[in-house]
Amino acid sequence: MKRIAYLLVAVLLLAFAGCGEAKVSSEQAAQIASDRATAVEGIPIKKHGVEFWRGLEGADLPGGINQPIEHFVDWVWFRNAGELVDAAEGVFTGRVTGISFGISDDDFKEPMLHTFYTIEVREAHKGALGGTVVIGVPGGIDACLEEQDAVRRAAGLRPVILANVELSVGETYLFCVHITEDGRVLHHTLLQFAFPDESDDAAVIRRVCAAEQ
Repeated sequence: MKRIAYLLVAVLLLAFAGCGEAKVSSEQAAQIASDRATAVEGIPIKKHGVEFWRGLEGADLPGGINQPIEHFVDWVWFRNAGELVDAAEGVFTGRVTGISFGISDDDFKEPMLHTFYTIEVREAHKGALGGTVVIGVPGGIDACLEEQDAVRRAAGLRPVILANVELSVGETYLFCVHITEDGRVLHHTLLQFAFPDESDDAAVIRRVCAAEQ
């Protein structure tokens, strides 16, 4: 009798354990597969300050500090939301609270003017980012050109005409980022690192993250 009682208890425990498991229906599985296969595009990039840089006065001799150079970059392109989420160490929703300019060599071997976005993390969808993060992207933006020029001149660098992404202070975006071993937060790929918060692409990426938790 004791053996039968033990067997009944074991069966009941297994039954209760099975009830706690999350089951994915065929419809849900199809939706997850569809989301992962969806192509996503970040904020379009554009060349900034072309006329400003080319119109600088001063040492405009070839190679001079005011002689602009054009920089072309082949950024990584992820075919779909699944690939993008898999590759990113962090995915979060955040609000841009400030913009500044500085010199960095994170993206290229040589120092270059970067635009730094200060972002208030609103919700983490992958990874554990929180608080405030700063993400630098190469190049400048169409606003504050004189400030950018002052930073560039102080570093003794030539102006660079570079296609760049421009975010707006006060706006909220979904970010897909790379997190370095020392904790720095970098754009994962400039073409697909920021998505307007209310966009369809942002919604798809959030669903992909949620399905993998």
